[in-house]
Order: sequence, then structure tokens, then C-alpha cells
Amino acid sequence: MQAYGWSLPTSKNSSQPSNLTNVPVPVYCRPLFKEETNLRLSCAANVNYTFDPSCLPDSLNFDDLIKNSQFNSFKSDSMFKSSTIWICNLNDNDTHISIFDANKPGDLVQQFTLKSLKIHSLLPVTGVTKEDMDETEIKPDLTNTDSQQASIQINKNELSDNLDNITYIEVENDLNYSTASIQSIEQDVQSPSSQQVVLSSVYPTIWLGSQEGLLLVHSTISSVNQTIDKVKLNDSILCMSQQNGKVLVGMADGTIAIFQRSPKTHEWDLKNFYTINFDNAHHSIRCIQSVHPNVWSGCRNKIYIFDPQNLTISSVIEVHPRKENQVRHLSSVGEGVWVSIRLDTTLRLYHSKTYQHLQNLDIEPFITKMLGISNLGLSIVRVTSMTVANKRLWIGTGNGVVLSIPFNQSNQTPLCNLNDSQFSFHGHRDAVKFFLSVPCEAIQKSSTDKTGKKFEKTETMLLLSGGHGYIDFRIGDTTSTKNEVRKTDEPNFNFGPISKNDRSHLIVWQINEH
Repeated sequence: MQAYGWSLPTSKNSSQPSNLTNVPVPVYCRPLFKEETNLRLSCAANVNYTFDPSCLPDSLNFDDLIKNSQFNSFKSDSMFKSSTIWICNLNDNDTHISIFDANKPGDLVQQFTLKSLKIHSLLPVTGVTKEDMDETEIKPDLTNTDSQQASIQINKNELSDNLDNITYIEVENDLNYSTASIQSIEQDVQSPSSQQVVLSSVYPTIWLGSQEGLLLVHSTISSVNQTIDKVKLNDSILCMSQQNGKVLVGMADGTIAIFQRSPKTHEWDLKNFYTINFDNAHHSIRCIQSVHPNVWSGCRNKIYIFDPQNLTISSVIEVHPRKENQVRHLSSVGEGVWVSIRLDTTLRLYHSKTYQHLQNLDIEPFITKMLGISNLGLSIVRVTSMTVANKRLWIGTGNGVVLSIPFNQSNQTPLCNLNDSQFSFHGHRDAVKFFLSVPCEAIQKSSTDKTGKKFEKTETMLLLSGGHGYIDFRIGDTTSTKNEVRKTDEPNFNFGPISKNDRSHLIVWQINEH
């Protein structure tokens, strides 16, 4: 049974009704670039415009900033998670950044290049809020002698002997970048003129983490190709997360850097920050997830749960018996955290407060059933992306499959029933690299009819997947023309110029929330 390019549950064991209003509707598909290119999709993020203008210092003019912003979504009365998305593509040496509005994915808003840098992680960071201003300074607890603390490396600074389990780093003005990277950034970024507004990390920003260990901060409002601030870290930056007035950066050497705002200017202080390390062998931090009030981080086959205020570990969860099976993705919703593991098709759900293991979800049998062994070939089902959005668990695999599983809403834990799984016949030829959930332009939470009676209307969201190439699994892995693809049962699915190769593609679904 199918609808809108999705398989529908047919099992009697399904806990979800067969309701077409609960099915994501595909609305757009297009390659990221019109011309043939060797660019490879790296990462993406949608901007968060959460911001409190009353927290601005007198030296900054908020009205001038709005006038100079080219992003309509920032000029709206409600500033929060927006439909503006940043997408990074790599070639052999550089990162090409494209900015779109998800409601108009066919139109490129802006594009620029960071030369001699490979960006592998993006993080949208909110502007300053009253909660940020009330945030207290990090105070490491060095008195805890619990055995779990022994896994934290003890360093006072980068040059001294091991003395404490926290490193407080003071970065000199003369940052130790590679000369090529600095020159490339300065040449590629326009110099601000005297008529432009002053850019500041007090406003909403986006953080870019590179393979070279360079962390860049850019504005998401105006002059987006200008670097506001930057710092060189010890190793490649693999993941980032924000929790209130803190930004956490995970690196390939097993270190997490924690940044705070300056108490005087309320700008992000990249010159003074703490670092912690959970693994003496320096294995990489692959994912970080804020699960208030704690932070969950994946290192090898374990999840380290720690307090970002005093930097003490509250628990360590071993999610797999083999150390080479690394934790790759963490997604939090309600009182649960979903976990994916490298080289493992079974997703795991843990309680966010008790850390209890609640559920296993093996997706391989379902995908094999839908694709067939002949279509699956010798490829191994592996999870390459995962997110929680619109009361669903979204899963992307290395062979381009997109799964959507509604949550069981009977309680606060996001349990899933595999019998409710929906398989998208619209997918990618290769790995699904990311999912983004953004508000639709047509959002309207309440309305009034002709009689003056108020009623609630459906809230509409967009879910975007990015990956290499496009494929309709009902047709197979062929170089189908646009007209052939249009023979499917989604007449409102707007195709861009479908590519005959593995260029990066965007697929956009519209979802109604009830």
C-alpha cells in the first residue's frame, strides 16, 4: 500500500491508523548545482534567529541591522528557527557554502567559498538572550574522586604536566593558523565598509568547524561571508552543540571545548575556554547532544553524560560490547535519546533521566523487505543520518533510503513500532548526508472563521534530506528522464533538472502537525 511516494503500514500490529494526513508529502527535488560539478556534500544546518534585542549593548543598533539584512525570515516578528539553510560542499581543497530558503529551494540566496578549508560541521547559534546573561561561569568540580572521573585527562594547560582534569586555554592574539588558510579566508571575505553595520556575535550566528581544526564564526543576518571571529583548536572539528549560554565543540582527539559568552560584552569568548577529555587513547568525539541539564557525547562505543557547569561525569553508558562500533548519532526528544552506532543496523533508545535502555529497533529486515535482496546487492545497511522531527524518527542510510517512523504518543518516551515504519520511494543513489526540519511559509497556528469563532489550524513543517544523487526505488537505479520520473503518483512533486549522475540533491517533504 502506497501514498505520496511512501509505503503505508499494512500490518495488523501497527499502532498508527492508516491516515493519509499523517503521511509526509514530497513537494520538491533538485540538484544543488545546475551545472556538472565535482563537489561533495558535507553538512548542512538551518539558522536559528532566537534573540532578545533588549539584551543588546548601547553600541549596537538593531534597527540598522534589520535594514541591512537580506533574509526575509529574519525580518519577521517571530524570530526563531527559520527556513534559511546553509549547505557545505567540498572539493579537493575548498568549501563552497550555499544559502537557500527552504520554502524556495530553487532559488539560491547567496554563495561563497572558504579556500584551503574543509568544513565538516555547522552549528546555528542563537543571539544573546536573558538566559545567556543569567548564565553563571563554569566552575569545575575537582574534588570529585568517583571512579568515573578517572577517564578524564588531567591537564592544566597544553604545555605543563598533568595536574587537573580541566584545561583552561588562553589564546594569544597571534593565532597559530596555517598561513595558507588565513590568507585564503582574508582574500575571499569582503572588507566591511564604514557604511555597514557592526557585526557581532551578540546577534545570531553560525559556527563552522573545519578538518584543519579552525573554528569560524559568521553572522547569519548580514555580510554572511565575513568571519566575525575565529580560533585554531588542536584537532579536526567533528561535531558541535549549544546548550543555553554554552557552545560545545567535539574534536578528533577526544577533546570537547566549551565556550561561553563574555560577561562584559555578551559576545562569544573564543580566547578563553575549557576543554575536557574522556578517553586517554584520544579517540574522536563523533556526536554531542544537549539533554538539559546534561550533555551526552559519543566516544568510541560509549556515551559520556556530563554536567557542562561543573564538568563532572554523571554516567557512562556502554552501548555496544565492541569498541570499534562507535556511537555516531544522538537525537533527543521528550524523555528519550535515540542512538545510532557505526556498523550496526540496530538503533537504541535510552531514557534521558534514568539512562535506562528502553528499546532496540533493527531496521535492516524492513529495508531488505522493501528493496529486495536483488536491489540491495552487496551493500551493507548502515545509518548515515538520523534526526527527530515532527513527532517522528527520521533515518537515512548509506544506500540512500529514507525511513520515517511515527512515535507512540502514549507517554513522554519516544517509543517506535517498526510496523509503523514508512519507506520513502524517493531517495538518494548514495548516502543520506543530513536531515533538516524547518518551518513552512504557510504556518498558521490559529485562525478565525466568518462567524468570529477561533479555531486551530494545522501547523505545516518542511523536512529536507540531502544526499548524493536521486533515485525512485520503484523504477530502480537508472538514468531516468524527468518525464519518466513524473509517471509516479505524486503530481504535485516539483522536480528540478534531475541529474543523470551522482550530484548532490535535495528532497523536500511537507508535513502536517496535529
